[in-house]
Amino acid sequence: MNANKGQSDETKKSIDKTLLKNFAAFEKSIQDLCIKLATIQHVFGDEEFSSLMSHIESLEAAAAEKKKIIGS
Repeated sequence: MNANKGQSDETKKSIDKTLLKNFAAFEKSIQDLCIKLATIQHVFGDEEFSSLMSHIESLEAAAAEKKKIIGS
């Protein structure tokens, strides 16, 4: 019975590591997107891009909360 528990703990750790790696990639892609949107907004002064940035910031906040849940 303990062997099964140990195996499930190892599986959980592996899943957690994978989730954290995926979040790191997600955060990097959001950062890249923010840089591109900020550049476009600066060059064109377009309010639509400002609105998009607000949505991106919401995504970043949600990702940070999820990352706390799975334990970084």
